[in-house]
Amino acid sequence: MAALAGKLLDKKGARLPIIIGIIASLTSLILMNVLAPLSNLAIVLLYVLYYSGYGMCFGSLMTSGLITLGKASHAQGNAIFNTLQQFSGALGTALAGTLIALAQNNHVGNGTAVGSKWTFMILLILIIINLFLALVFVPKKR
Repeated sequence: MAALAGKLLDKKGARLPIIIGIIASLTSLILMNVLAPLSNLAIVLLYVLYYSGYGMCFGSLMTSGLITLGKASHAQGNAIFNTLQQFSGALGTALAGTLIALAQNNHVGNGTAVGSKWTFMILLILIIINLFLALVFVPKKR
């Protein structure tokens, strides 16, 4: 998706691929929450949609952010983006694991499903906040 996002970024600016990416991820999460329980194929397809949106959004955000820096600062900016991405992934994994463990301790039989639903709901809230922030702060022009 980075190649498609890059073409859109070059032609239309950063806002379009960022918003499309967020909406794709948001759509995937809404469908995961509404349609649960899902078949394995549905899970795979929605996961592909979610990470396609993520790929479009993050690559465009990173490119847009690095453009605002001077060339001498690109390496540091790239390191900061990658560090934040890894930290966020670790934090998200820890949060999901904690929510699933809590649900397993409190819901006999279907604790994993309940914890997963809680995790998806929190992720859904975060992506809605992300969409709002992108609409407010990502410039409409190149």
